[in-house]
Amino acid sequence: NKVLAHPASVDSIPTSANQEDHVSMGTIAARKARSVLENSRRVVAVELACAAQAVDLSGGPVGLGQGTAAIYEMVRAAVPALEDDRVVAGDIEAAEALIMDPQAEARLEALTAGACSESEAGLKPGFEPAPETET
Repeated sequence: NKVLAHPASVDSIPTSANQEDHVSMGTIAARKARSVLENSRRVVAVELACAAQAVDLSGGPVGLGQGTAAIYEMVRAAVPALEDDRVVAGDIEAAEALIMDPQAEARLEALTAGACSESEAGLKPGFEPAPETET
């Protein structure tokens, strides 16, 4: 992603005494952004599979919060635990498919619906996070 983060516009060749940009490089920039997103999705998929494996190695999902347990169950439904050496390319693809599944968020919401009230979470009723400030 480091190479893809290099601005496409710096590779354009200005013409007419630097007053015209013959090629905007917008298409190249969009293609690079798409590649970064695809690579990032793969990294998140690997992280999900590794996190589920870490839960298994630490004794299983006992003690996980309701939301974390729900995510663990969703990952494990798509990616089996790694018991022996095997090629994990299929596992990564399955985790990527889970990330891209438009129904995954709805299933997670259903699994965690009513997990706790605002007061049980330690929040005052009507709590809204403070807006981000510019530094």
